[in-house]
Formats: sequence, structure tokens, C-alpha cells
Amino acid sequence: MKADEWLARVLFITDMHSPYHDKRAINLMEKVALGIGVNKIICGGDAADFYSVSTHNKDPKRKDTFFDEVKVTNRLLRRIEGWFDIIPKVPTWLGSELEFLMGNHEFRLDRYIQERAPEMDGIVSADGLLGLSEHGWKVTQYKDHSTVGKLYVTHDIGKAGASAVKDAMNSYQDNVVINHLHRIIYLVEGNAKGTPHVAACFGWLGDVTKVDYMHRVKANRDWALGFGIGYLRSNGFVYLQPVPIVDYTAVVEGKLYTA
Repeated sequence: MKADEWLARVLFITDMHSPYHDKRAINLMEKVALGIGVNKIICGGDAADFYSVSTHNKDPKRKDTFFDEVKVTNRLLRRIEGWFDIIPKVPTWLGSELEFLMGNHEFRLDRYIQERAPEMDGIVSADGLLGLSEHGWKVTQYKDHSTVGKLYVTHDIGKAGASAVKDAMNSYQDNVVINHLHRIIYLVEGNAKGTPHVAACFGWLGDVTKVDYMHRVKANRDWALGFGIGYLRSNGFVYLQPVPIVDYTAVVEGKLYTA
């Protein structure tokens, strides 16, 4: 790398599950984003939980309506957009500063409309309700991917569990970041020619105490709070760094951040 080459900082946000997000984890991520100066933000899906329109059994003690979920998630996304306020103009090769990949939870709304209100198809959408395109996000639909330099980014490839990152690498045969798993996994493997590729998942930002579809001990064991930082060169190389949140602290670029 040339001595004067600029590295763009990319923030990977995954699986917030608003309004059931972990507020302290979000506060910590915000401190990091503003502290290092992020130039691009990629929200990898499941920003909204959309619990109220899911096909799963509902806990009657939960008082959040669909309107509540949309309102809280909008507030959270507008807050994230504000993290660019102190960042200088970035070069055109970086692409869109804000990217949003629809996840399976945003897809809950699409499925609800398809099954129960088909007359609303094309009128109501997660993009519109969350103000994504309106506020400058480049939107990628569920079951598709985006690219950042020489890196693919997608929500999932239809699989869960610890092997899903390996499966994603095998599917893309290239560098890839996936979301959805709520795990922190970082894998580097070469091909037959010795060219290394990286596949990663950066955890989640939800509140584990609000999970009602899995035994708490399994969620505590398998899932990890975290996010990711990528350093993007003008040649398309992206150097990935998982950022685990440990006791609501994180270390990035040699500095300790505390929620």
C-alpha cells in the first residue's frame, strides 16, 4: 500500500432487532463510530424485529404494536444516519455511504402482505415504512447481496448455525460477510492456488432478555454482542475486524471504549 493511500472505514451493523435492541450495545457502537470516523455504514438486516407481523406465536404480555416497532426503528435509523455529521466527504470509489440489506425479519412484512393483505403489495413496504430510500440508503432486497470492493455482503444464504459462515464461503467462492447468525465467526481459507479468502459474521445487537423463541442458556452460549469494522482500500481489498462487546466495552484501533 502506498504511504499516502487512504483507508476508508466501514461500519458493519447487524441484527439489532429493534425495538428489542440492546441499548447499551448501540451506545457503545456509536462511541466507536464517532471516535474512529466511519466513512460507510452497512446495516446487514434484521434492524427491525417485526415481531407483531411474524407467523410465530405471540407473547400476549408484549405490548409493542406494529406502529411502535416502526416508530422506534425509524428513530434508531435516523440516529445512525447522524453518525456521518462529522465525517468529511468521501471519495466516489467508496460507493453509497449508507447501505441496508433486508433481512429475514424485514421479509416478515413482505410475507404478511403476500399472505394476508395482497392488495397492499407495492403500497406498503419495509423500505417505505423505515424511510430507507428516502434518507439515502442503498437498499438490497432479501436473498440478494451487495458488494463492497472485493467483498460480498448478504444477510444469509438460507442457513443458520456455526457452519453457515463456511457454507457462505463455499457458495460465493470469495470473500463474504453474512449476518443472521448472532455469532462472531472469522474464517480465512485459501483455494487451490493459495489465494486466501475471508468469511465473517459479526454477532448481533439485540437484547437477549427479550428472546422468547429459544432457551436462554443456548442464546447466551451461542450468541455474542458485536459489530464489525472494515478497512477498504482503493484497490477493493477490505480488511475485516470483528469487534466483540465484552461487558459493554470494546477495543478498536488501540483505544478502549465503554458504554
